Amino acid sequence: MRSRISFRCPGCNARLRASIDFIGRSCPCPKCGVEVQVQPLPPTEEAPILVLDSGLVLPEARTK
Repeated sequence: MRSRISFRCPGCNARLRASIDFIGRSCPCPKCGVEVQVQPLPPTEEAPILVLDSGLVLPEARTK
């Protein structure tokens, strides 16, 4: 698991880094002074899961 997060300042576009312990906190950008909130990383996209249906119907699941 990552222990640091990288993000950009909305004021000067400087690349900033912070410990994940600071997610949700605000502080001034050290370069331009704009108030920056440490945002969590967006969830990573996972590849779609392929589900194959064999058409098998178990005896308990059959309709009468």
